[in-house]
Amino acid sequence: MEIKLVDNSLTTGFFLNSDDKIITLNFWGGEQTYNKITKTYRMVRSSGIFSNLTVSIYAIFVLSISGYEVENIELEMTDYLVGYNIYPLIFEKKKINLFFDDIPIDEIVYFLKFNHPTNLGLNFSVNTSKTNFNFKITNKIIEKFFCFNSKVLEVYREMVSNKKLIDGNYIHIWARRTDKIFEISIPPVDLFLSETYKIKQDKDRMILQTDDEEFLQEFIKKDKNIEYFNCIPFAKPEIHQSFHQKISYIGRDQFLHHYGMSVEHYVIKMCCVVLFSVNSKKSIIYPGNPSTIIPLYRNSFDQCVLFINNNQII
Repeated sequence: MEIKLVDNSLTTGFFLNSDDKIITLNFWGGEQTYNKITKTYRMVRSSGIFSNLTVSIYAIFVLSISGYEVENIELEMTDYLVGYNIYPLIFEKKKINLFFDDIPIDEIVYFLKFNHPTNLGLNFSVNTSKTNFNFKITNKIIEKFFCFNSKVLEVYREMVSNKKLIDGNYIHIWARRTDKIFEISIPPVDLFLSETYKIKQDKDRMILQTDDEEFLQEFIKKDKNIEYFNCIPFAKPEIHQSFHQKISYIGRDQFLHHYGMSVEHYVIKMCCVVLFSVNSKKSIIYPGNPSTIIPLYRNSFDQCVLFINNNQII
């Protein structure tokens, strides 16, 4: 049942034009549409997985509160694969109703105005903070559309088994550089480690995920007990600067040749990194879209150390 919860004046900029079948949408780039007949939200957009997930969650929220029921999703992330719907590769859709009429309207309007996508995920605009982020809204969308599917869980369990990891017995440090240095200030190694040492107990393992080999060596030089979680291979600069940036340009065969895995398997492994972080004792996360993606899947900002620009910790 379609229930409109907000006035058109609050969402008008997101709806560009419409005919009897298709609404053209405007959500942070790419080509996005809503099919009134099939109730399908479709995104064709570049950028990384977590940027696209952030935008998708917000777009589905806006469609839903505007009276457009979403039942199907198609996600074409063109930096990875062109002409390929990534959604069924990594997610499963649950047969549950998505509705927001049980959430106070002032909370809906606040989320709409202030929790829009940024380069730090769905939060952290000038006028908001993690203290008033509404997990009731995001939980509904993730529960229906964005739970990882059985294939992702299978690969994740294999990776954890190979590393002999136990949930809650390790601290996960997710530190990126590569293309991120052009978007935001990345904390130095010492800051990542100082936050880790505040949490770490003797039995805790310290597991690092990074896409930058030089960054890895800096961590190991500072602390030889750091373990590298080699889930994702390092990007080869002679091919492209970092992963998700124009992978589709080099083609499937070249990607497989250079990295020993298909593009599809790489995308699955990126989702595994999310699960790996979610199930850690504590997540220490570089400033970027995972700043809210990891808390969204944890259903809390607790047990997360988050950096914003200029190395501030929140």
